Amino acid sequence: MNSELAISRIIQRPEVTIIRSHPDYNVNKWNVPKTRESKFFYCYYCYTPDAVRISANGKIYTLGPEHFFIIPPNLVHELEQLAPFRHLFVHFIASTPYNNLKEIVAIPAQKYLGYLDLLKDPLKRNLVLYTLLYNLLLELPYERMNIPLEKDNEMERAIQIIRTNPAETPSLEELARQLHISVSSLSHRFKKITGMSPAQYALQFRLEYAFLLLASPDLPNIENISEMCGF
Repeated sequence: MNSELAISRIIQRPEVTIIRSHPDYNVNKWNVPKTRESKFFYCYYCYTPDAVRISANGKIYTLGPEHFFIIPPNLVHELEQLAPFRHLFVHFIASTPYNNLKEIVAIPAQKYLGYLDLLKDPLKRNLVLYTLLYNLLLELPYERMNIPLEKDNEMERAIQIIRTNPAETPSLEELARQLHISVSSLSHRFKKITGMSPAQYALQFRLEYAFLLLASPDLPNIENISEMCGF
């Protein structure tokens, strides 16, 4: 037996985290800003045809049952509701290279429609949502993701640690300890990648998360939102 094949290796899972989702939500009036830009990905599948339009980069997309739509973070886009509708939505975060996407991607839905039935089973729902997302991410146009020449895996990990639990953002010292690097190295490299300090990034992320919860039709009380966002 080849000795290399006999060695057990841990394969790192691509970092994808669902922030909130609903498999089949009815919307009479969509309570979202007409123009928005988020730190999260949006995934939409609309059961109702011709009820919602999204525009970005001079292109207009009409949501419907023929496609899943992936909207990347930091993309300014406009929303227009034309009629009441039903849709699946998933708000999530994903690491490099996915977060380098700069355009909305429409993915033909036909081969993924079986997941919609599986989502009706609450015991399977979380696994099905992640499986669906991983499949959709495989469909993204990697050649158009503007993948940077340099990648800092430790800073990617720092971002993921901050995003994983908004209620308990680690201190700068604790974050450096988890990454096995110095505080000064962490501060310098993190700002080079994001343009912000870890504390500024964490606060912005918590505010984005709080905004999503406050805009939720299933509105938690303000005390719960405060606790969930670490305020």
